Amino acid sequence: MNEQIYDISFRNLVNALVPQVLRKPKMLAVLSALVNPVVHVYNIFFLNNRKSNLYRLMITPQICYIEMALNDKYDHFERRITIKKPKSYNPLFLYKKSENKPLYLYRKIQTDKPNPSLILKGEAGSFQYDFIVQVPETLVFDKNEMRAVLDNYILPEKVHNI
Repeated sequence: MNEQIYDISFRNLVNALVPQVLRKPKMLAVLSALVNPVVHVYNIFFLNNRKSNLYRLMITPQICYIEMALNDKYDHFERRITIKKPKSYNPLFLYKKSENKPLYLYRKIQTDKPNPSLILKGEAGSFQYDFIVQVPETLVFDKNEMRAVLDNYILPEKVHNI
């Protein structure tokens, strides 16, 4: 598409639409004063809205673009927000006492025994996260707002954690 379609020179437009007989300096000054609010609204609202819409359309569900969007919004200078694929763990289920199933947790010094570790629900089994957003502790942000930004850009079936 031709990008010059949105570059409107209102001064040239006023000069072109005024009949040549009426093109006096005072008349052009009055008309440019009348067109000035339209120019202001055009520059502030239309061009800024177009720029933000083009930015939003540029971001796809690819990880690199989502990282770019999060870093642009929350950590513009240092760009420390990263998206990582989570490690997959084999789940170790803890049983209820009523099931009478033994479970032995060993100490770290016993190297010949298995070393089970407790993990979050989303890190094992069928509750696996598709990706984890890593945000530095020093960064101040609203978690719900970041979730909304992520949900705006990612595919609906993707599950994530911050």
